[in-house]
Amino acid sequence: MARVAGRSRRRSGKKRDFPAAGGRDEDAFPVKIVISGYYGFGNAGDEAILEAMVRDLRALAPGARLVVLSADPAATAARCGVEAVPRMHLPSVLGALRGADLFISGGGSLLQDATSWRSVPYYAGLMRLARWMGVPVFVYAQGIGPLRRPWLRRLAARALNGAAEVTVRDRLSYEMLLELGVDPAAVTITAGPVFAFGPGAPAPVATAAASPDPAAAGAAASGGAPAGPAASGGPAVSAGRRGDALGPQGGRLIGLCLRPVPGPDGDAATNRVLDALAAALRLRLDEWDAYVVPLPLHPAADGPVLEGLRRKLAARGAASRVVEPEDLFRAADGPPVGESRASGRVGAPTAGAVEWIHRFSRLDLCITMRLHGLILAACAGTPFVALSDDPKVAAHVDELGLPRESCLIGAEAAAAHTLGSVLERAWRNRTNQVKRLHDAVPELAARARLTAVRALGRAGFPGRNGLALSN
Repeated sequence: MARVAGRSRRRSGKKRDFPAAGGRDEDAFPVKIVISGYYGFGNAGDEAILEAMVRDLRALAPGARLVVLSADPAATAARCGVEAVPRMHLPSVLGALRGADLFISGGGSLLQDATSWRSVPYYAGLMRLARWMGVPVFVYAQGIGPLRRPWLRRLAARALNGAAEVTVRDRLSYEMLLELGVDPAAVTITAGPVFAFGPGAPAPVATAAASPDPAAAGAAASGGAPAGPAASGGPAVSAGRRGDALGPQGGRLIGLCLRPVPGPDGDAATNRVLDALAAALRLRLDEWDAYVVPLPLHPAADGPVLEGLRRKLAARGAASRVVEPEDLFRAADGPPVGESRASGRVGAPTAGAVEWIHRFSRLDLCITMRLHGLILAACAGTPFVALSDDPKVAAHVDELGLPRESCLIGAEAAAAHTLGSVLERAWRNRTNQVKRLHDAVPELAARARLTAVRALGRAGFPGRNGLALSN
């Protein structure tokens, strides 16, 4: 893929002479990569993104020196086996960038103003700081937007046009970049990093075709066609494994990944959604012989919402249909999902991505308001209903090749009491959705792993393990 015309790649520090024939000697010249994102805040989705990036980069460059900008450096270092520095401490950030071979921005939804206008100045500022210090910038499978404020759109566009390469996780983000005026020749559609934990993707291969088309990228990464579920060590997707009952007294399990509805009317909108969800579930839990299990991916935000649903179910006489996640998963699955409710926390993202996927694999259905609830369910081969008005959630339903009417409903539509029919349809069509996930996830996993190939190429590391990039 061509870099933006006229953009020079500056380097700080001593010039390094790499072997011409064999590529970079990793032992003599270990690559140093600085990674920026929403890390260290206790959000299981973002922590899974970082885990996936670290795993894929180290699979190709085991000796790479990875330095992460984190809100909780000690926790990040312990979880991922990386160096970590405080993300808001400028001297530490400058020290991390000094002598770096690459600055990675991502993944996740960093350049957006839906949660706060401050996100764009922070992440765009880091990208410009890296370039000022002579470190090339690689945007790693980000979701771009929404960007409603014109001045933030201009700020994001300048930062993105200064990157050595931009990879995005979906076509919606690619189209947003075109709106912003980013050179399409510098952009590749890959996939969200967490999909790399899914089955069927081989290790990254020699050459990735320079194409913004996701199907072409997936084919390039998989050697022409997606491999079968046994091709990787990720969690297996099996269309026929839903016959086992795993809930109390042999009942079915429905996972709940809920979050507050954003916006100025957020509290009232969240309450309307919970009323609709409690009513829809109460009518069906006995009929389906099912139990619900709260799965807080970001406990600080999600815990109160899940507690609210618990109270509403109890008021409808369904308290016995709620399963404590720590009771369900602690014995078999290693780290607990979270602490006891007596501690004031419904859950904490103590488990890693693979553990989360294993837990999702035990569900018969997942109802999720979070994007990474959808992604973890897809990697586990678990059918889901996405309850969200967020365009990025709809974009991922499309990426998975699923019809929106079968598994997606907006929060306001749910509050208007149309949720029950969507749940009924999803419950009846569980086996069909699992088969569709079985077909779609391997290609997304291949595309996700391709991102690490491209990143290492931009770090001046094209010669190891047969990696090569068109440029």
